[in-house]
Amino acid sequence: MAKGTRKEIIADIMEWSARWGSPLSRAQAEAKADQVTNATRPRWGWFILFTIVAVLWVWFFASIIAKF
Repeated sequence: MAKGTRKEIIADIMEWSARWGSPLSRAQAEAKADQVTNATRPRWGWFILFTIVAVLWVWFFASIIAKF
């Protein structure tokens, strides 16, 4: 997960890109920082959906096993 403030992340991206031979403009670095911070944000919708489906499967199989 990206650590630090947005300014620190942008500065790190600009420094890294300049060091490795493809310097980015500030706007490009800001766009890249947005990608990094958005990509690492937890996706609670998928977690909740997966949890509900898992609970339903456990309940389904437990009800089948309980009949025997």
